[in-house]
Amino acid sequence: MVTMKAEKCQLTGLPDTFSSLESLVHVDVSKNKFELFPIELRRMKSLKHLNLSNNFITLLPRNIDTMTNLSELNISKNLLRALPVEFTDVLESVNVTLNENPWTDLPPRWGKMWPNKRCTDGVSNGYTLSDAIDFLYAVRVFYATAEQIWQELGVFHYTNKLNLEDFLQELRDRLPNSWHEGLVQYVKHIYFEVRYTLLVLLVSYLFLLLSLLL
Repeated sequence: MVTMKAEKCQLTGLPDTFSSLESLVHVDVSKNKFELFPIELRRMKSLKHLNLSNNFITLLPRNIDTMTNLSELNISKNLLRALPVEFTDVLESVNVTLNENPWTDLPPRWGKMWPNKRCTDGVSNGYTLSDAIDFLYAVRVFYATAEQIWQELGVFHYTNKLNLEDFLQELRDRLPNSWHEGLVQYVKHIYFEVRYTLLVLLVSYLFLLLSLLL
């Protein structure tokens, strides 16, 4: 089998054995009920055209950068909130269609207000595909270094012994050739998102611990 078309089949995923179909070149599973990107398809080296449009996918896995063997990837009209920084590798080698996703994890300032129209461009929250791509490439400049800093010093930031300015200074010191102050706005968003996520996880853990003790 070279082509599989399974539109409007109420699919929520693909079986593990699907990736053994080594001759598949075209897969169309649009207009289904996928909530997770089927990353197991990365093992299918013959796969060139993948259509996952009109599903319910909210996030892409970070190891999606292994799918650069594709020629076309359509993930338009899903519920994507943001893109992992690793997705830049896919964008640079694959023809990707991403329109009509909400991009709700981008910082609010990315919505562009049009004067006298009382509305923003793009979808209802004002974010456009161009905004999402611009944000992704800006973050790529510092993301790996920021991850390393957080692994080394994150506990001090979480306990307020270090703050955002300390984090920014670490980035300036470690990225002397690629850093510029225009990146500060992007770092702020990532920094506070990470701290908020860790706080939520800690509170959830404490509630679980209390429930076990009681």
